[in-house]
Amino acid sequence: MKENIVAFLEANKDKKIALFSDMDGVIAQFEFDYHNKIANDAEGIFFDDKIPIKTVINFFNSLTKYDNLDFYILSACNNVKQTNSKKSWLAKYAPFFKEDKQLYVVKEITKYTKDTKADIKTSFMVDKVEEYQYDYVLYFEDEYTMLKKAHSKLGDKIICIHISNFLD
Repeated sequence: MKENIVAFLEANKDKKIALFSDMDGVIAQFEFDYHNKIANDAEGIFFDDKIPIKTVINFFNSLTKYDNLDFYILSACNNVKQTNSKKSWLAKYAPFFKEDKQLYVVKEITKYTKDTKADIKTSFMVDKVEEYQYDYVLYFEDEYTMLKKAHSKLGDKIICIHISNFLD
């Protein structure tokens, strides 16, 4: 899969491309019982101890040589404090995701549910695609429902990549 992505980028150097990546389970290790832990994380520091998934992070870092590629984080949080923890984690482990391109779907603000999270994340993505007139989108995600929703909205503009494609 990595070779296919590089080949795609090489063939489309004249196009504007956005890479969107989830965090939990994509670039940071997902933990069992994660949702209960973050629900009880009043301090918003739970993400600080997450283990980076270096295979994916290193691959993304290798793509920073493409000037036509913008890197976005598209991640969900329960509260605003957790966004700060994720921002700190990204600055430490994946600094090529600049803060102005980090998009957080915050539950205490959006009131998302399991059924609406994919709609909200996709709308954030579509807004950026329209605002910056991207020709293509690469979307890295570990939840099938998110990939399916994004593909339904962006069609041929999006290449949806489930993180399992990076397993050796």
